[in-house]
Amino acid sequence: MDLLELKGVYLPIVEGITDGAIATSIRKGEYEKHEYINSLNIAKDGDRVLDIGSGLGFVSTSVAKTFHLESLTCYDANPKLVDYLGKVHEINSVSLIVITMY
Repeated sequence: MDLLELKGVYLPIVEGITDGAIATSIRKGEYEKHEYINSLNIAKDGDRVLDIGSGLGFVSTSVAKTFHLESLTCYDANPKLVDYLGKVHEINSVSLIVITMY
């Protein structure tokens, strides 16, 4: 499985999800840059985090890898992204996560 890496988070390359402009943004380090910075400035150990519109799971994975969270719940309306998100969390050894489709 081919992977992209962004700030220590590994994202599988999947056609229609992490190709084209998204892959370019990840490679440049620009993908969800502001969301990443803001989430790491806001979250702290022991938090219960709700990620609405989880997308690829980059931000939720970053937060889960950085902090000892009580829980992390991820929502996304796109069933393809929900499945992808689960793979991202698994590849990055992130646990304590509930993933739901809205």
